[in-house]
Amino acid sequence: MARASIISSLMVLAVVAFGLRCAFVPAPQSSTSRFLDISPATAAAAVMGAAPAIAAEIDAAEAYNRKVLEGAAYGGMLCVFMLGLIVQGVRRDVGNKWLN
Repeated sequence: MARASIISSLMVLAVVAFGLRCAFVPAPQSSTSRFLDISPATAAAAVMGAAPAIAAEIDAAEAYNRKVLEGAAYGGMLCVFMLGLIVQGVRRDVGNKWLN
């Protein structure tokens, strides 16, 4: 009985080994394609075109406005959350279903 299980397990191992060899797609061959070729001049032009947007520095007024807007957003979300908690508590406490 042990001999049959060894032979069957070797056969399963061989099938798995050959099956894994056929299961994957081979790697693509290196071919020169005009679609994927990017010249260094094109890359440099793309980088130089985006340079002013990257190099722009935020002035003090813009930084202050962003801080104020972020603070207002946090405060507004806290107010909406607290209002939801209040409405939930009132709906639970009131027995005449006036908010349904």
